[in-house]
Amino acid sequence: MIANIKEYMSLYLVLETTMLKLPLADFVSQVIEGGVTAIQLRDKGHTAKERYETALQLRELLRDRDILFIINNNVDMALAVGAHGVHIGVEDLPPAAVRKAFPQLIIGYSCNNEQDCALARASADYAGVGPVFFTNTKANLRPVLGIDGMQAVVENLQGLPTVAIGGINADTASQLAGCGNSGIAVSSAICASERPYEAALALRKRRGYLLENVESDNVPTDDIKKSQSAYKTIQERFEGFTGDYNADFMDWGKPVGKEVW
Repeated sequence: MIANIKEYMSLYLVLETTMLKLPLADFVSQVIEGGVTAIQLRDKGHTAKERYETALQLRELLRDRDILFIINNNVDMALAVGAHGVHIGVEDLPPAAVRKAFPQLIIGYSCNNEQDCALARASADYAGVGPVFFTNTKANLRPVLGIDGMQAVVENLQGLPTVAIGGINADTASQLAGCGNSGIAVSSAICASERPYEAALALRKRRGYLLENVESDNVPTDDIKKSQSAYKTIQERFEGFTGDYNADFMDWGKPVGKEVW
């Protein structure tokens, strides 16, 4: 049972099996250990039968795992294999039609402009926002949003859980910290890696922690001691992180939020 969609947006993998350097079972095990929280089977260019067979394998590999399992585009396949949901875009069935016919499915919708946002707000459970950067992974690329454009789309979605997508890797992920998105979606940065565990882990580290939805534990800008205490708490809670805390997580003049991923 998927209760809080936002929790599964942290590190969302768009799976293209033709990129894999390892057997699927080994790959899936490694990326989950590395921190992937959702897997969408895309596999563009494969036949429906091939995708169905891969989807069945994935379903078994994800059984008893707390991982969101999504099928790209094909509502019928999502239903046939028992996936949690389907991700659709502007050229697919309208999200309202999918919601009406299959209310049990989790629906993700790709958003690039205001019209997309309106459709997502009305009928989707989460949105993929992008492309943020240029990418070769997807054909027929829609206009690249850039970070400012991505933030505008996220704001337009009015709190709907979001994953930033398009050209995201260990180098670009850190640029998205504090941009309002719930998480990031990646494909080749993990799928094409010979060490998918390390690739997934690096993305979690470089992306940092989502300092959003700050509640009563705000760190006042004039209280350096509280800032230092928060810094120490983060170090203790995430033992083993080797990055630059000051650069990756916060400027001490900003509040520290509860949500991390």
